[in-house]
Amino acid sequence: MPLEKAHIKNFRNIEEALLTFDNGFNLIIGDNRSGKTSLIEALHFLFSYRSFRTQNLQETISQHASQNFVQGIFINAAGKRIKARVERRRNNTSSVFTCDDSAITKLSNWVKHAPAMLVNSDIHQLISGSPQGRRKLLDWGVFHVEPLFEVSWKTFSRLLKQRNALLKRSPEKEVVTTWDKLFVEAAEEVTRHREMHIAKYTPVICELGKRVLGEEQIKLTYHRGWPEGVSLKETLSLSLARDTKIKNTEYGPHRADISVTIGKGSSRYFSSRGEQKLLGYIMSAAQTILLNQEKDLQCIILCDDLESELDENSSRLLIEMLATLPHQTIVTSITGAGGLYKKIDPHVFHVKHGVFSQNPSL
Repeated sequence: MPLEKAHIKNFRNIEEALLTFDNGFNLIIGDNRSGKTSLIEALHFLFSYRSFRTQNLQETISQHASQNFVQGIFINAAGKRIKARVERRRNNTSSVFTCDDSAITKLSNWVKHAPAMLVNSDIHQLISGSPQGRRKLLDWGVFHVEPLFEVSWKTFSRLLKQRNALLKRSPEKEVVTTWDKLFVEAAEEVTRHREMHIAKYTPVICELGKRVLGEEQIKLTYHRGWPEGVSLKETLSLSLARDTKIKNTEYGPHRADISVTIGKGSSRYFSSRGEQKLLGYIMSAAQTILLNQEKDLQCIILCDDLESELDENSSRLLIEMLATLPHQTIVTSITGAGGLYKKIDPHVFHVKHGVFSQNPSL
């Protein structure tokens, strides 16, 4: 669902901004600390009800202000305009989130209608970092594409918490194993959804990778979270003594991972930071392509500091790739990348000290 207009007030160094976006490629140009990242954070706040920079949302309120808000006008598939607004007050611990002036009570429903993919400057950690980031990207796609995944994941998460609570109380073996039957059923259901998604996702990422990286083949391998060739039931039985000792469940889909190889080598150990960043963009973009193919949904892609740590050729390939996606894209840049964007004719904004001006072109 594309974003037509945004109204932002008292969000970090943005005192007030009224922006009208293009349905395609939008480019925000400004110096460091000018307000580019604050804009991306504000829009991400509107889409997801959270910040990628802080857990304390009070920090997003401008120092002189008592409250802030981010409001957006979206256009759905039927052409109807939808207003969404999230507001935060300094003296309140919660935010007010509304859609067409009615309170949003279930965030997942809103997220499904307005899917957004955030790609910020630490995207290389998707490759070099812990499995948590790769699981998060995988589950973003599974959540949007596989309709029953949300229920399966909530069931598994609840059973995982219950099993860990039992382990912390050091119960008899029979008590834990009684719960393991339900735990295994829920874990295998989550794994089934993920494996179905990986089967669809892999050809998309390989095709996109070939287009951007040339002949080098990207290969994804899904690791389900327990040893291959052994059932989860057997694994839990064998690891019960250790689980009891560490008071935590060591095996299951909450420990799953994706390994990524380019050509013959692991991208985690043999790629430069710039190459890892490029690959992270490809993995993220492939999820949005699959979402469009499976659900005919238009995603909003938020990219902060796109050219950081990329050479000119990699930047050009990445910009051209993003411009061909069937989605709305909002990208920040310090310089406009020396004319690399001119070929795609983006909708351009300049920002200085939190003040935005719209320009017809570069």
